[in-house]
Amino acid sequence: MLERDLARRLEALRTVIEIGRRAGDITFTRDSGDLARFLNAVIAGIRVTAQGGADRAALESIAATAVDALTA
Repeated sequence: MLERDLARRLEALRTVIEIGRRAGDITFTRDSGDLARFLNAVIAGIRVTAQGGADRAALESIAATAVDALTA
């Protein structure tokens, strides 16, 4: 069940990445599968950080840094 959930999540992220590339919003040239795994890890990290008590500003900063990485 966990493997199926991960596969679905990664496929959804890959799809969004490809859409972003076609629109010109995502310019980082790394493989879309690699970027999907990176974003999945960032999302997991944000969850853990939030559970640890981080405030909204800290969580938004993490998300903004991940978005910046996609346009580098």
